Amino acid sequence: MMAAGAIAATNHHGSRRRWKASRSDYERGSWNNSDEGPNSAWLCIFTVVGTILVSVGGWYGWSSFSDPRATNVAIYNQWVDNWVAPGTGGRAAIERTTFSYRVVSPLATTKACPCQDACGADAACKEACEPCSPVTMEEVDPRGERAQAVAWSEFAKASDDSAGGGLHHLSALNAANNASDIKTYDPLVLEMDHIFPAEPVGTWDGGKWTGAKWVLEVKAEEAGKPPLQFLLNDRAGDKPGVALLKEIPTHANSKMCRLHHNNNMHDHQCWDRVAANKVCMLLNHSAEDSWQQATGANGADGQFGCRVTVGNFPDAEVTYSTYCPDSPARLSPAYTQSCDFSRLQFVVRSGTDPYVLVRQFTKGTMDLGSTPAQTWWQGVIMVTVGCLLLCPGVALSVNSLLEARRMRAAQNRSAHQFHDVAAGAQRVSMDTATSDEEVGFYDRSKGGPHAPPP
Repeated sequence: MMAAGAIAATNHHGSRRRWKASRSDYERGSWNNSDEGPNSAWLCIFTVVGTILVSVGGWYGWSSFSDPRATNVAIYNQWVDNWVAPGTGGRAAIERTTFSYRVVSPLATTKACPCQDACGADAACKEACEPCSPVTMEEVDPRGERAQAVAWSEFAKASDDSAGGGLHHLSALNAANNASDIKTYDPLVLEMDHIFPAEPVGTWDGGKWTGAKWVLEVKAEEAGKPPLQFLLNDRAGDKPGVALLKEIPTHANSKMCRLHHNNNMHDHQCWDRVAANKVCMLLNHSAEDSWQQATGANGADGQFGCRVTVGNFPDAEVTYSTYCPDSPARLSPAYTQSCDFSRLQFVVRSGTDPYVLVRQFTKGTMDLGSTPAQTWWQGVIMVTVGCLLLCPGVALSVNSLLEARRMRAAQNRSAHQFHDVAAGAQRVSMDTATSDEEVGFYDRSKGGPHAPPP
């Protein structure tokens, strides 16, 4: 009973002392101004991010023992060999083929202006007449007799940067891959400009351009094989041709439309005014059928543009932009109504061009992958940074384990301090007593515990 009372008194005294200390800390504001919450949040973030970096870095290190980039480079180099092969390569196929084009609609039409004709050379008389243009652009049937009488114009063959993608793209590929093992080649593309008018005829009627679509016909002729002849953008359910100007809807509310889309809001929708920026087509060559359109997953009437879509298929032949062709001028309902479309490039490329193939292969990134050394160092960097972020968490964990061990030791010592409270005995500290054997309650020679000496 006396021992139990001593233990109860000791525990009550300790709990009262801890309560006083806690109250004192609260009054000093150490709890009110504590940063424990934000610190814990940052510690969790560092731990999660560090764990992810170490895991990914380890995977990079493991991946560095293989070299998928070498396989990709070998594939690309094989494309280059196929392109430059004498007689059978893609470049040779372009060189022995004649590519031509013609504009079949709209066509220039001459009409009489009676008032102006009667005035002769009298300028004042002509000014008094109603406006009349002797030459107008008239839409005609692109397959009609008048359209088929238009003469063909031959494409220019070029192999420099001005042709829209030879050396410049190869330099970008080499820079992206830091590659001396990537083969180079001489590209060959077909390009024409000054096909479309500098000032197209038409006006804006609200959000619709009243100008005509420009219909182009393309022909590829190779000796001894049937020619390829087609109208650009000739698809079922759509009128063939190139719309030089148009508006496309954009996902923006009234505020964003006012700030970023020139406040072009009508028909309860925000619109962007765009212009045709480039016309580029891909044609594939085969030994049997000569040339054919490089259609994607859309069938025979699919798109065969030079760009690569998300699905890794050819995009539309005509690309549009809010900027005018080859110009920093941006279309706006407020100040820029039209563009100089004589700068619009009309390009034809071979589907076997290594640049086209590698762009499709890499989904537009032009990156064939990292070398094993690059992958290894990327992994080392991520593991190092991850370990640095894990250091605070590891340090606090070790400190918590040591603190828990100290607390258990203190509890073991306090559990063996007995005082004869009733007899008024003085407290005796037994700091070194950490077990029953050391305080005399356990005798190894007798094989078990025994009563303390009187």
